[in-house]
Amino acid sequence: MKQNLGIYRSFVAIVVSMFVFGPIILFAFESLEGLDFAEYRALFERTELSKTFAQSVVVAAASVAFSCLIGVPAAYFASRVEGAKSTVLYLTALSLWLAPPVALSIQVYQWYRSFHLYDSLAGMILLYGVLGAALTVVVVKPFFDQLPSRIDELAWQDGYNGVETLRQIIAPRIGMIVAGTAALVFTQSWNELLFASLLTDQKVSLLPVRILGLTTGNRLYWGQISAASVIAIAPALIVIAGLLIHQMKTSKKT
Repeated sequence: MKQNLGIYRSFVAIVVSMFVFGPIILFAFESLEGLDFAEYRALFERTELSKTFAQSVVVAAASVAFSCLIGVPAAYFASRVEGAKSTVLYLTALSLWLAPPVALSIQVYQWYRSFHLYDSLAGMILLYGVLGAALTVVVVKPFFDQLPSRIDELAWQDGYNGVETLRQIIAPRIGMIVAGTAALVFTQSWNELLFASLLTDQKVSLLPVRILGLTTGNRLYWGQISAASVIAIAPALIVIAGLLIHQMKTSKKT
């Protein structure tokens, strides 16, 4: 029975790996056809990919920082404070994260035009940061709920204020949860297309929009699309690999 279960798990792992890594491998082979990096050179010559990549990194990294700085304290507040305020905060975050982007797009576009945030890095960081903070509240709050409130009381008795309690005592206990949520926020900000295409124009260009621009009505530049996809996938893989390595090291220590 155990042997059959092991075979089944191995089969499932192989199938899942094929679905996850198969497209990445195909993109890599397509972009490296001839092994002369011609598609990569053509991609950089045809587009301002260096600028696009740099702006995407800035937007994604700043969005992660914004979401952690706002979302983690908000999740802590929603977990520790009883009453209508914490309930409203959590339900607002949940509604904001679950709302279809299309339903928000027109109103967000009008706001960005009115407040001069259209086609700006600050505007994209603000939008992705708010959405990431909502996700952080939804994901992290249940883990705060599992920590006994007695920890907070002991910290206050030792002279810690709320910020110090969260930063020095509570946060280290859920560090991997926050890191995993940050990885989700990074991936979402890195790959998001609807708002990136709706709220940017000439000054700001993000990778999903740039890759979409490689398609024309008469021709698909498959080699360049594959090269751009490999470049777009690499940071997300690095972030995930870093988290896995850190988790493995932590597991060995414990």
